[in-house]
Amino acid sequence: MFRFDTIERLQRIKYLKITSKIMDIDIKYALIRKMARRDYYGSRLINFSDLVRVVPSHLRGEAKEEIKELLKLGFLNRKPGIKGEFRYSLKSELRKEIEEILKRGYF
Repeated sequence: MFRFDTIERLQRIKYLKITSKIMDIDIKYALIRKMARRDYYGSRLINFSDLVRVVPSHLRGEAKEEIKELLKLGFLNRKPGIKGEFRYSLKSELRKEIEEILKRGYF
């Protein structure tokens, strides 16, 4: 039989896994929403440091990973910027898909 604290610990771990998945989705949605709302499509670019500010400071490491994943999924363009910092924009070809994501309210 499990001890009570072991069961509680397992429930906490399960909760953390669920909330981390929800946070990943919310971070992607927040990044796309900020860029779409301010019309960062095509040649209009936003600095990496400005893009990451959309999430709280304790989630900025995860936001960096989510930006990399959005690049892999093909939603973002990346170009070199000043002082080695990259600049990002949404792909204008995917404007309809991005609008659908924004209407849905989640990624």
